[in-house]
Amino acid sequence: MTAQAMERLYYDEEWHALATTPLEAYLASTGERPPGGGFSTALSRGYIGSWEIKRDRLYLVGLDLVFISPMQGDKSAGRKQGLRKVFPDCDEVLADWFTGTLRCPQGEKVAYVHGGFGSTYEKDLLIEVKAGVVQSVKVKKGKPGTPQRDLGRPAQYVGSGIMAWVFDHMKRGQ
Repeated sequence: MTAQAMERLYYDEEWHALATTPLEAYLASTGERPPGGGFSTALSRGYIGSWEIKRDRLYLVGLDLVFISPMQGDKSAGRKQGLRKVFPDCDEVLADWFTGTLRCPQGEKVAYVHGGFGSTYEKDLLIEVKAGVVQSVKVKKGKPGTPQRDLGRPAQYVGSGIMAWVFDHMKRGQ
């Protein structure tokens, strides 16, 4: 599996990349997937969730449904529209179905793993959540190594074409 595009988390007054997919627990419980089209190895789940921690609660605040066609290029249904396709009439949803660790990589990438969210970074912001409620927050240092860069591309566009789309889209959404 290819390294995956990350979700996004607004926490402590800033946006972070999120190497966790909290929506998957909900989707597994319903047996349904968000509507989407096309396929990208860098975004096999077909969406990018935007999350926010407010008053120590985890909320899903946006959902980009990514439609990819080799003939038409990359397209997005838009954050709120995508969220309403899964949760009709909602602008945000308390993620009370999620229990686990939210991992936000920080700093330079020190080891690339060509699969999922396995790459190692200088440190990780780890947020423990139980039934949508934050239990603890800590920072863990990554394994030592030499920072890696995707040569030939500016740092903000590391990755494949879909990753460039994700970074552009994240910049517009801020």
